[in-house]
Amino acid sequence: PLPRPRTGLEAAQKPTDAPITIQLAPGRARNRKQFDQRNSWEKNVSFEPPSETPCCQLYMWRHTEGSVVHEELFPKYELADGTKLYLYQSRKLLVEEIPFELEEPPPLPLSLALVDLVELPDTSYAMDSLLSIFNLAQLPPPLKPRPAVLPKTPTGFISYDSGIPDFLVAGLEEEGGLVRRMVEKPPPPEIDEVVVETWEETVFKTHMSIFAPRRAEADARAYFNHKKAWKRAFQLDWSRMAEREGIVKTVGGPEVLAQLEQVFEEHYVAIHHVFEELAGADEKSPWHVNLNSFNAFCLDCKMIDNSSGYTRQADIDTLFIVANLEGGKNEKVIKLNPERQLSLYNFMDILIRLAIAKFTKEDSSISPPVAFQRLIDEHIHPMMMRTKMGSEPDIYRRKRFYTQEVEQMFVPHLPMLKATFNYYKGLVRSKRLPCLQFVQIFEQCKLVGDNMTVSTREVVLSFVKARMLTIDPFEGKEKNEAVGFIDFLEALCRVADCLSLCTEDELAELQDKPKDEDEESDQEEEIERKTWFHLYKASLAGGTPLPRRKSTGFLAENTRPVEGKVEAMIDIMKGMLAEYFNLESGERLRRFFTQETRFDSGNVK
Repeated sequence: PLPRPRTGLEAAQKPTDAPITIQLAPGRARNRKQFDQRNSWEKNVSFEPPSETPCCQLYMWRHTEGSVVHEELFPKYELADGTKLYLYQSRKLLVEEIPFELEEPPPLPLSLALVDLVELPDTSYAMDSLLSIFNLAQLPPPLKPRPAVLPKTPTGFISYDSGIPDFLVAGLEEEGGLVRRMVEKPPPPEIDEVVVETWEETVFKTHMSIFAPRRAEADARAYFNHKKAWKRAFQLDWSRMAEREGIVKTVGGPEVLAQLEQVFEEHYVAIHHVFEELAGADEKSPWHVNLNSFNAFCLDCKMIDNSSGYTRQADIDTLFIVANLEGGKNEKVIKLNPERQLSLYNFMDILIRLAIAKFTKEDSSISPPVAFQRLIDEHIHPMMMRTKMGSEPDIYRRKRFYTQEVEQMFVPHLPMLKATFNYYKGLVRSKRLPCLQFVQIFEQCKLVGDNMTVSTREVVLSFVKARMLTIDPFEGKEKNEAVGFIDFLEALCRVADCLSLCTEDELAELQDKPKDEDEESDQEEEIERKTWFHLYKASLAGGTPLPRRKSTGFLAENTRPVEGKVEAMIDIMKGMLAEYFNLESGERLRRFFTQETRFDSGNVK
């Protein structure tokens, strides 16, 4: 059959033999479409699109910073405001772009006539609608305007006779205003210089001082031993004490032991401080309580009764042996716990056994928790009040150590003190300063001894009290038995409070004394003569140590500021150590301490 005749449009749109290829971005094979026009004409494909033909769709989404999923798949566009977008066109039939123009909006009305109004709308209709909704009787009364505050003048406040009419004053008084009759003041006197001291300048901030590193070193992660740290330490010590053999049977069962735990926790902090001071009596091992110290403690508490059948001196010795027996599941604790000495959990054990022997065995109606409470109230607490034992270390830190005056006193001496600290801890190759090396410093300064100003026990107790709480003294053995640099500074303050050094007035009197005619007038000796070191050295040369004052001693009440005592003690330490190492000045002593090869104790004189 003959082919169908073609119209003019079909003849104009007759394709060539070459196919048509359409490429979409990005330029990949999957986005390329090829149309074979020859085949389409032979198949008589109609150019009229069907009525329900789907149109081409364009997808758009925002770009998320950091995302690389769509980086190479789709083109990325950036708008004028900086927003980044992805565009994707679906693989459906293409449609031609049809340009169109937006209709301009009508002009804004510039007069009421353009909007068919004669005047602006009234608000009466809106108010009538509101009044119909709300009840006027329920509305609060309108607020009365408050009278303005009268202005100030260079000579003070304005009085009634300075230009305010009487009717205005009367009206203000009737309205309940704040107007009152005022009298003119004379002008203030002229001040040459005004010093304004703000609150920020007066408040001492510990975290911004030289004491700031202590927070990171302490187990409590604070500058004081807070309740959470004490509770963790108690739970650890109590669990070790409860694991000991025979303790459950001694108290009368697990339920009684649980009741006893609640009573003991209330007094744990005080018992901990008492244990530290009892252990500090032993200069060689100030971390455990020996038999002599415990017997002295029982005598001070008046717990030994030779007329009783359970608390005689022999019974106390037996309880000490029983409490010192090794027991428990932690092999490391058993290994580190010394023989014939009490650790803290052993001390807790013997106090419970002593309370049962003192009260429960005498009267079976008294339970162990009640017996332990009576032991605290009738024996231990009166002893603490009488001898001032078991003082809280945080009280000393808050009142006498963490102060701006103490920090300002320490700042110029920090290079020397750090060199001294590093030298003596290096003698034992330790990161912290042990107690024996701390005592060695004062022995070489000739500040301790039988005839000296401070005793060795007071130096040891100052060292023990300067430590922060160690929650586990067995796991943190090095931290428990040695101090860091900030603890070293606190220990110096505590030792200075125990010393009997002269005041600044006494030093000034010494400076004013005339020198002998035969004494050389060398300027260097004159400067040296005006220091605390010269006074202390003269007292040692004369064989008469400085007299002990009422405010000296570990348990004495301190009356003078500690910064003056510490500065005097540091001056003495510099001079005495310089003489000990055969050096001429404190600066040479500092350089001597900072040498790298100063770890062998044989190098010490």
